[in-house]
Amino acid sequence: MPDLKKSVPQPIPTIGLGNGWSTGLSEMPITCDLDRNDWVSLPLGVKLAKLLKFGAVPMQFTAQYEYSSADDYAVPEDPCSFAVRLLMPTGGWASTLV
Repeated sequence: MPDLKKSVPQPIPTIGLGNGWSTGLSEMPITCDLDRNDWVSLPLGVKLAKLLKFGAVPMQFTAQYEYSSADDYAVPEDPCSFAVRLLMPTGGWASTLV
């Protein structure tokens, strides 16, 4: 197995806008190849999210756009993504679903 030297921080600052809306930096990880001393992924992006409840089940809908300034060999140039997340908090109403 090769010895890989990579650093992959993933800062995700987000601010709530009220009524279930939030915005912040995108969730794509920053990746540095320490062997090459080069960025594999250096994204700069934004996201917009909306939290909705379907019955008692909260779901988050997210749209993201990124500009990747280091996309030489591993990262798509300007990715957009859309995600739907089913949120399952511990305790509270989640225990009544079982």
